[in-house]
Amino acid sequence: MLKQATFERARQVLPPCVAIVLALALLLPAAGAQAGSTAGKPELATVVRCNPTTAIGVVGVTNAVVDMYIEDVVGLYGADLQISYFNTTIAQVVDQVPATTSIQIEPLSDFLQPDFIVRRVADNMAGTIHYAATQTDPTLPVDGSGPVARITFQGLQAGTFTMTWGPIELSTIDGRIIPFTAQPCTITFIDPPLAITLASFEASAQADHVLVAWETVSESGNRGFNLHRGTSPAGPDQQLNATLIPSQSQGSSSGFVYTWEDRTDLVPDTVYYYWLEDVSLAGVTTRHGPVSVDYAGPTAVALNGVSANPAAGMALPWLWVIVIAGAALGVSRMRR
Repeated sequence: MLKQATFERARQVLPPCVAIVLALALLLPAAGAQAGSTAGKPELATVVRCNPTTAIGVVGVTNAVVDMYIEDVVGLYGADLQISYFNTTIAQVVDQVPATTSIQIEPLSDFLQPDFIVRRVADNMAGTIHYAATQTDPTLPVDGSGPVARITFQGLQAGTFTMTWGPIELSTIDGRIIPFTAQPCTITFIDPPLAITLASFEASAQADHVLVAWETVSESGNRGFNLHRGTSPAGPDQQLNATLIPSQSQGSSSGFVYTWEDRTDLVPDTVYYYWLEDVSLAGVTTRHGPVSVDYAGPTAVALNGVSANPAAGMALPWLWVIVIAGAALGVSRMRR
């Protein structure tokens, strides 16, 4: 209780880095008090790095996950690890404890037991990460290699950055500092692969509707389509399909031809714009277009229920001339 009260008081009045060192000193047992002391053991070339050294994620699909990893260490009892830079425009750290006010990374216990965690925070504005933890009595020091904390990045845009280490301290059970070298790691986010390869996308005005057609070359990762319409090229104002238009060649390297007859509240003499949206198997959407069409409206006219186009209307007077001539000829023959 005395150690805990001392640390709480120190954390209120001292800078964070001094408070962490004091916490480790208070929590580490006296030299020689524990089995597993490093006395007589050769020191290895300890390395602090990420595992993996190169992590790749897909924007909007998969995260990039890296572990803070300590390699070839002897007698490790406490660790204070800081990352001084990650690119906040490319990726953000995913909070592992959303209920807290700060962004928390994930402590791991497969190697160093985090009996007392001093820091586990990330700053998505500054692009920094800080993890500090120590074992406590009666936990024994650890030798070898293993992860101590896990960082999960969510991609904001495609790009690559080098994550660099800041101040680091590794300590033994008796408070000695363990020498080490630090190796930076690389985080890469790529854009999701295209769900489809589009060969054509067009719209054409018909007599009483607009025919929208598109053809795909391949649909290896496609779930289906949405079709949108608007009266301005700036963007659509409605989705035409109530449910997803399913892919006809899902998972296939071959394509398919699709058509859609748009009869929804068309207004004559209006230019309509259409957008095609493909939806990947992972739920990622990609929008194509717009294509436009000038819809004039129905061109046929009706006369007593019979449809006639303008060309037929032009021939109508000549038809009456022939009929009248035929009738006159018939009357002439009857008079003879």
